[in-house]
Amino acid sequence: MWGKLYWDYTSAPNCRPSETPDYFRELLIDSVRIRLRSDVRVGLLLSGGLDSSTLAIIARPLAEHNFETFSVVAEKQRYTEDKFITALTSAAGISNRKLVLRPFHIFETLEEAIYHHDEPFGHFSIIAHYKLLQLVKQQSDVVVLLSGQGGDETLLGYLKFFIFYIHDLVRQRKYASAAQQLLLSILQRTCVRQFTIGEARRYLPFLNRYHDLINRRHSFVSIGESRTLSERQKLDIDKYSVPALAHYEDRTSMANSLELRYPYLDHRVVDFAVNLPTESKIHNGWTKYILRQSFPELPRQIRWRRDKQGFTTPEAHWLKHEFSGTISDMFRKSRLGELGILDDRKFLQYYDDFRGGRAIAHSDVCRTLIAEMWARKSLNSPIH
Repeated sequence: MWGKLYWDYTSAPNCRPSETPDYFRELLIDSVRIRLRSDVRVGLLLSGGLDSSTLAIIARPLAEHNFETFSVVAEKQRYTEDKFITALTSAAGISNRKLVLRPFHIFETLEEAIYHHDEPFGHFSIIAHYKLLQLVKQQSDVVVLLSGQGGDETLLGYLKFFIFYIHDLVRQRKYASAAQQLLLSILQRTCVRQFTIGEARRYLPFLNRYHDLINRRHSFVSIGESRTLSERQKLDIDKYSVPALAHYEDRTSMANSLELRYPYLDHRVVDFAVNLPTESKIHNGWTKYILRQSFPELPRQIRWRRDKQGFTTPEAHWLKHEFSGTISDMFRKSRLGELGILDDRKFLQYYDDFRGGRAIAHSDVCRTLIAEMWARKSLNSPIH
């Protein structure tokens, strides 16, 4: 027997624009307060980004016991969030443990993570997440963890939402507003300055060569189409981003006997945020504007961060260098090729183009490698 729908989106929020930041602040604080309820010790996964940093600022004074945070950082300064994590924990007096992620962590953990997920996943950040939760389990008595997952979806934090917003304005013939947002983003050095053709190909089918590598004919879902920005946001919450991310985090946490909780996915927070005018979330080139407004106690360098990395790893660098021999060997005769799914020759050419600097999303290469390793493990074929 199917269960009943217990919640759905409602109408617009009942508060004046001037009251909106205060009301949102109260909602998010209450969401964190509820998720700190526990008979065991609670901690937080801290990426150094705006979402998790805000949760840390809220949770620190509310936590009844010694509150601790856990982070993944990279060796290479280009990819690490260490300076933001340190800025937050120093300013707020919050304890923090860091895992320095290295390539060998990926090699030694990938097969184990594939086993627990029982399906292919899309990127190495899942391995980073898995290793971090291992650290929590082995080196602390924390059992429950707060996560900033859902903040980007509810508050339009992803770069793609800015692009969809511009498209919305153009579709409505609000050309001046679209131009203003683009210009201010350039001047503020925010969204537009982070745009890459490689990642944009995921949303532009006519530029996406990856489909040509797949031998089996399928009807690919167009993740770049929606009638309005609000509709696209709800698709990410209901169908695309949130279900996928929450699914892998559930598998990873359960593999380590830990529990994750998501304050940004409290139904009250989601409903309020989704129904806010877009201008409250994307404003003068800044994404997640209401969150920046609502928590002025955040360190300025985090509150007004221009870039967005999130729970990141040096994935592209590793795929081009440390993993190059493995990828070249595997796809001379892949299991995916034997199954008639992938054209090995075309994929290796695609990979060579990626290594040569062509505008190709590194996620395409990563998810193919992981799918190949999953296929070999699942079909009792050894991984070399």
